[in-house]
Amino acid sequence: MIRNFSTALIEKKTCEWEFRVPDNQNRHRWLLARGMPRFRFYGSFAGYISSTVAITEIKENEQRKNAFISMVSHEFKTPLTSAISYIQVSQNKALTCGDTLTSGMLERAGKQLRKMTSIINGFLNLSWLESGKIYIDRQRFDISLLIKEAEEESMVSISSHQLVFQRATMSWVNADREKIGQVINKICLVMLSMFFIFSMRVKASFEYVIGRFRFFKKQVPIKYQIT
Repeated sequence: MIRNFSTALIEKKTCEWEFRVPDNQNRHRWLLARGMPRFRFYGSFAGYISSTVAITEIKENEQRKNAFISMVSHEFKTPLTSAISYIQVSQNKALTCGDTLTSGMLERAGKQLRKMTSIINGFLNLSWLESGKIYIDRQRFDISLLIKEAEEESMVSISSHQLVFQRATMSWVNADREKIGQVINKICLVMLSMFFIFSMRVKASFEYVIGRFRFFKKQVPIKYQIT
């Protein structure tokens, strides 16, 4: 709070801070204050003019929300871990029997479950939730491999059309792989909905230039920025 006051005083701007005080029942009440320093005509500090609002209920709702998300996320992790184990065992059995088709389908199912696990881990990061920001798991990866995975997944999930990408060159990026993958899958669905009337086989190309990648279908670009 002192830092907020000092910054507002030096920069002569409005400051905002949260604090709590005990009530007559020895419970803490949260308050939000917003104020602005006032100065005399010759420049000396005259004082603060501020207003205060009770935000105890908002704070308690935030705490309940975070506790609920944490509880649900933990509950999801146990069956997900078991499901991944079952899929791995089934995949090994399918490979032993020479059933490559079933093995491939199980491998894709395992990938989707691992993606879900990653999303849940993001929910469990309460420091990001409290700051109101989306959890970004940045990592270095080759986005051309992610494009190839999207093409393979589309072959399984989309039966009415075939989406074919031109081979993309190796392009290393530093971003959240899972979230970029979700965006690519959505773009694939958008492309199919835009061009399904004209052809059962939709061809697309990929381009990556300085932090942005673009998909093309008959010179129609769909842009997405990743930096």
